[in-house]
Amino acid sequence: MAMTLNRSKTVLRSPLFDACLTWMICSLFYSLQFFLRSSPNAMGPSLMTYFSIGIEEISWFSAMYFVSYSLLQVPLGVALDVWGPKSTLRIGTIICTGGAILFVLSPTFGCALFARMLIGMGAAASFIGSIRMSTLWFSPQYLAFSIGLLSAVGKMGSALALKVLPYLLEYGYSWQWVIGLLCVVGTVLTFFAWIFLKNGPRDVFCGVSSTPSWSIICQECWSVLKKPIVWAMGIYGYSMYLVLSVLSDTYSIGFLSSSLKISKEYAGSLCSWAPIGSAIGASLISFLSDHFKQRKLFLRICSCMTLLISSWIFYGPALPATIVGVLFFVLGVVSSGQILIFAIVAESFPPRLTGISIGITNALLMLGGAIHNPLVGEILTLRSGKLGGEPQLMDYRLAFSTLTVCFFIASIISFFSKETHPSKKPPMVA
Repeated sequence: MAMTLNRSKTVLRSPLFDACLTWMICSLFYSLQFFLRSSPNAMGPSLMTYFSIGIEEISWFSAMYFVSYSLLQVPLGVALDVWGPKSTLRIGTIICTGGAILFVLSPTFGCALFARMLIGMGAAASFIGSIRMSTLWFSPQYLAFSIGLLSAVGKMGSALALKVLPYLLEYGYSWQWVIGLLCVVGTVLTFFAWIFLKNGPRDVFCGVSSTPSWSIICQECWSVLKKPIVWAMGIYGYSMYLVLSVLSDTYSIGFLSSSLKISKEYAGSLCSWAPIGSAIGASLISFLSDHFKQRKLFLRICSCMTLLISSWIFYGPALPATIVGVLFFVLGVVSSGQILIFAIVAESFPPRLTGISIGITNALLMLGGAIHNPLVGEILTLRSGKLGGEPQLMDYRLAFSTLTVCFFIASIISFFSKETHPSKKPPMVA
């Protein structure tokens, strides 16, 4: 145990306590941004009424988060390797919370879009910053499991958003009131981040270089970009993450309302099982991957199961609502196998390139929300515009076919992936 002197009192505080506290702060920040990210799914009708917009604008509003999030992944990856995760996460909490505050106060849709962009910019540091922090606090043998637990806590925010928001809005609470409450939570979390976050047990970070030049940064980025493993895992993650970034975050409530002829509140309860399943699956699959010392096996199982179950949900015969809820839960579990791509990438590069490699991989993954949300929205708008009224089941099936193609591509990639677990002698990367 470490001995710490505080106000003339001797306090016993172990490195394990500091590690758990750091992990909890990072996880809560990740959970908060998930709640903010998923909110358009439930608040869509309220936002459409308040700003006088349609489905296409809502899809772009949802996508704006992913655009700013994705574009910042590589610069943040460089920042993590140069200055460390503590400073990056601190600034991220401020920008994310500030964006949420601006969103509440937005008088126009344009202002709301800008606020959404700020939320995405701040949230961009939450995941890769937390992973980089985990590399400073936990041993490599437990890296995948720590990432899985981080993902589990984060995705509970998405589940709460899908389950709680429709009921709050139904019972008269405005979307400004809900986001305002999240602003309070974000402010408190920002305070804790600035007080308690540390770069490892000794709070000392040794970056790539104390004064890195632009040429060095470019060389490091290029050394990562030219490796096929980054692109393969990025495309795999892009495809698998569509379950959350497109289906769960934006269109699941409308799809279930149309296909099952149920209320949006009940649809929100059913589709909330997807992020709950993803939260459980991320921890379970990462644990099993570490226990059996296998990465590629679980990549294959998860991608094939995602393709099978999603096809059943999208194109299968009508099922009872409870069965659909179970299928959404299982879909969340198996799609969470994408969490392994970060351990695979981290194991494929030297420690000095961890932030950059994970940043590039996560940028590719998050492009799914930026590209596919407007794509699905455009297909739904074209179809419903011709037929009149809200999108129908066949409209959703046509739009979701773009997701099915991506799940198939992920399955193909999984069969060509290489094993990278530390016990299997991962390939050396210069």
